[in-house]
Amino acid sequence: TRLYANMSIRLFESLMSQDIAFYDNAMTGQMTSRLTNDMRQALSPVAIIMNTFVANIVMLVAGFSICLHASWRLTILAFTVLTPVVHISAHFSAWAAKLMASQYTFLADAQGCATQALTNIRTVRMFGARRMEEEKFEGHTRKSMEVGLKSAWGQGGTSFLSTLVQLGASFVIV
Repeated sequence: TRLYANMSIRLFESLMSQDIAFYDNAMTGQMTSRLTNDMRQALSPVAIIMNTFVANIVMLVAGFSICLHASWRLTILAFTVLTPVVHISAHFSAWAAKLMASQYTFLADAQGCATQALTNIRTVRMFGARRMEEEKFEGHTRKSMEVGLKSAWGQGGTSFLSTLVQLGASFVIV
């Protein structure tokens, strides 16, 4: 897509314009991972979010008008229930964004370790550092997995709380 192409070009231009000292501490695999995988992952939810947003706005307007026509008191009650759901979702989104960024960092670090080890495989083997490289890669991968599991539990908890609030509102209305 145009957005992916523009962001990739800007990121590559930024990488190419860095000072040489930047490359002393940067891993090649991490940079290429940022350029390809992370960029794709960062942009993939955009289309889904836009479609969901438009569908939800249409449902909100239609539902609001139907509710107002049926009973304005129930409409006010329904909107008071939406406040906690929006609050819970906003907090989860902020928390999940931080987790996702750290997960991608760990994956990029793992890819960087793998790229450097495989690029310098003769040196790694000659100095008997194969196990050390494997441990570094496994460490980054396991950290990414732990962050992913934490995110999954958070998403489940948020969904559970939102459903409880919605069911409670339905019970009160009925």
